[in-house]
Amino acid sequence: STIQDAIDDPACDTIVVGAGTFTENLSISRDVIIQGSGTSLDAATTRLSGGFVDRVVDIPTNGLDIIDVTIANLNIENGDVRGLVGLDAYGGGIYNGENLSLDHVIVTNNYAVSGGAIATGPYAQTTITDSTISHNAANLQADNIFNAASLGNLQLVNSQVDGPPASLASVGGVYTNGPTLIQNSTIT
Repeated sequence: STIQDAIDDPACDTIVVGAGTFTENLSISRDVIIQGSGTSLDAATTRLSGGFVDRVVDIPTNGLDIIDVTIANLNIENGDVRGLVGLDAYGGGIYNGENLSLDHVIVTNNYAVSGGAIATGPYAQTTITDSTISHNAANLQADNIFNAASLGNLQLVNSQVDGPPASLASVGGVYTNGPTLIQNSTIT
């Protein structure tokens, strides 16, 4: 079975993913916790790869229901949505339209038109803690994080955001259009 099969099973509230590389393009439309095998950034031995064919994690806006998603102790990598249009071209690693918490996650080597690593929708609540967002790229804006949450918010706590050395993007690290808290974090 796949990680997506577990996400689609309403009996699975917490999904524990073992060590290894898993090439999937996940769509999440319910409350769920996805837990990798690592216990820190240095031990992130679980890798979710988009295989350069789509984004790795998609959490679309779900209307009136609020969706809470937690992803912890893993890598999100190799997502690519540059060939798509509209919002589908935002967030190569993750598109978040709901409530997302990332804890001890590395988001790297993802590509998009905007928000190479992560893009958020207008109502999104995104909390990134003890994580690294690095070496992602975007054609237009925000190699790493594109926060369009004008009615939501972005919190970046004890984390590091590194842009690639050269990029086409007008903003390398974080572009934000809404409330943003940056605490004990580095953006370069």
